[in-house]
Amino acid sequence: FFKQKTAYDLMPSLVGSEMCIRDRVKVQKFDGSRDMPFHPLPERRLIVHLSGDVEITTSDGSKQILRAGDVRLMEDVTGKGHAHLDLTPSEAVYIILND
Repeated sequence: FFKQKTAYDLMPSLVGSEMCIRDRVKVQKFDGSRDMPFHPLPERRLIVHLSGDVEITTSDGSKQILRAGDVRLMEDVTGKGHAHLDLTPSEAVYIILND
């Protein structure tokens, strides 16, 4: 379960070309139940953690716990990818990076 907000939800006055950010920036809230096996991403992302703790395991087996204020660049769009485990409920800003 997650609650997703678009740029329009945050700033309804955005119109025209400014609305294109709604497709690239999302604020998501998670209930703390995600336990995802290894997977690649469909696109590169910059993720800004706003609250909570998540554990990321990379394809080489190394683990990192990310907390509020941490920023991560996710570029594993091919291969094994990464695994994701929520340690607590969390909220993050996802910025989709187009090549």
